[in-house]
Amino acid sequence: IIVIVASISPELAKDDPVYEIGSGDNQLKSFSWEYNDRSYSVDLVLNEGTYKHFKNKYKNCCFTDEDYLRYIDTGSEYIGEVAQILNSAAIEAGHTSMLGKAEFILSFVGTIPYVFDPDGLGDHPKHPIETLWENGGDCEDSSALYASIMESLGYETVFVLLETQEEDGGDWGGHAMVGIYIPNHSGDYFTLDGDSRPYYDAETTHWDDESGYGIGVDL
Repeated sequence: IIVIVASISPELAKDDPVYEIGSGDNQLKSFSWEYNDRSYSVDLVLNEGTYKHFKNKYKNCCFTDEDYLRYIDTGSEYIGEVAQILNSAAIEAGHTSMLGKAEFILSFVGTIPYVFDPDGLGDHPKHPIETLWENGGDCEDSSALYASIMESLGYETVFVLLETQEEDGGDWGGHAMVGIYIPNHSGDYFTLDGDSRPYYDAETTHWDDESGYGIGVDL
């Protein structure tokens, strides 16, 4: 298992963007999902120039595992706005604890459609605004989105790359997920060298109320 702490060095952040953040038109993106047998919806206003800026930010990925960290965004204004909208929706729905808010937001991310990378182009991670704008992405995309939102809200997260099997004896394949620190929680977790805090499993690619999904559940 390869575990990467969700932080990024200035060297990795260098780029030569084509589109300016905040330029172009704003568009309303609507999302609906279910959590704990209740239906929810949010409207997010996203900027086209900001979307194109990040979509064109990195042309090639990924030569090293650390390259995936370039797609975790905690400093952009839009991700802070998205985080606050979802945090407020969680509180309004009565999910006020750290765990309650984290699972509420995980259910939102988990219902964004899973979309594979284009064939023959290798791994093509998306920045959070790309996943939201296009309403789709694969495991590293939804993991980058969830980690970005939760880090913006003050949570400690870890971006995880690992090899998995869909069934015993099956082929091994790459997967990405998030570990999130929730004090006094229980469930499946891992720790880091030099860090005894438990980071609980958070599967970001799917959410199903009826299947016992949640933070700290090994799927």
